[in-house]
Amino acid sequence: MGSLLNDFKWRDVEFEVEEQRLPGHLAILHVRCPKLVKVVRSTVSHLVSSHQIAPEVLECVRKKRSIPLEQRPVVVHVPDIRFEVFHQMLEYIYTDSFSIDGRLSGVELRIAAERFGFKRMRILT
Repeated sequence: MGSLLNDFKWRDVEFEVEEQRLPGHLAILHVRCPKLVKVVRSTVSHLVSSHQIAPEVLECVRKKRSIPLEQRPVVVHVPDIRFEVFHQMLEYIYTDSFSIDGRLSGVELRIAAERFGFKRMRILT
């Protein structure tokens, strides 16, 4: 799964954080981070209600299916988190590990872990 972490080719969604984008793969997110899937579902629901994407996309998210290629990627804005912190959180989702370097603080990762429901990550930080 780690090889998909920065793979834009097969992504269903792109997370926009601080005007930078990271790929997301719904199959992995459904298994590893249901709270992040709720963020995706909320964005897709809004896009469907404003007629920006087809209603079938919301059904795909609800039924844990990939979004059709012609509807990809769905861009999901993630506010109130730094890009480096979100990237480390995605690394944890895809690899079950993460690293703290000089750009990150354990406190920021702990807050992200709490926000997205990662009990084990919260303990490790």
